[in-house]
Amino acid sequence: MDRAGSGDLGKGIVMATEQEGPTDHDYESEPVCPYCGHREMDAWEISFGGAEGSTEITCGQCERDYFCEKSITVYYSTRALKEAK
Repeated sequence: MDRAGSGDLGKGIVMATEQEGPTDHDYESEPVCPYCGHREMDAWEISFGGAEGSTEITCGQCERDYFCEKSITVYYSTRALKEAK
């Protein structure tokens, strides 16, 4: 059972409570409020000033402000071309 007492929250998330204080979240697929654990599912609508950057976000659930940084990772895949016979 997680610290919030609600069982499995999925994705290994543990909700922060007022008694525990804010919880930092690193390398998530969307911004996660450090105060209440709310996930901002519409992150593409947030302006970071470019492909990467940082900004302050107001949580859509608890309405508290927090710092958010967006980083982009690029991966490349290669394959051999089929040889002509």
